[in-house]
Amino acid sequence: MVTVINGKDLVLGRLASFVAKKISQENEEIIIYNAKKIVVSGQKKDIMSRYKERRTKGDPIRGPFFPRTPVGMVRRAVRGMLGYTDRKGKARFKLLNVFTKEDYDAKNVTKVDVKTAKALDKSKYITIEQISKELGVTN
Repeated sequence: MVTVINGKDLVLGRLASFVAKKISQENEEIIIYNAKKIVVSGQKKDIMSRYKERRTKGDPIRGPFFPRTPVGMVRRAVRGMLGYTDRKGKARFKLLNVFTKEDYDAKNVTKVDVKTAKALDKSKYITIEQISKELGVTN
């Protein structure tokens, strides 16, 4: 069975924990589409300073390497919540697929609405697409 999630207006951390739990407990393939519309809650300047600081951390040859694309950011957030360093964790991480396209239509899928990860209307947030553009990705 495949579970499909629309990432529009979902908070990154809450979505990542939901997906990690679903993958770990049910060994189910997860597809997240519309990844560039996922939001990170907080003040824009605080979020951007945190992401820019991550980019400058470490050695440019040996790492650690932090992604700049929306797909990479979402995958990295979920990976951090899985035990990805062991064999089972790597196998579970391969069950995650993330896309930036707006729509996803396929057969034999279950579309899930993640209500616990919805962003509040009045809260301050920034989309992953905006973070990615600030970090220098043109797409």
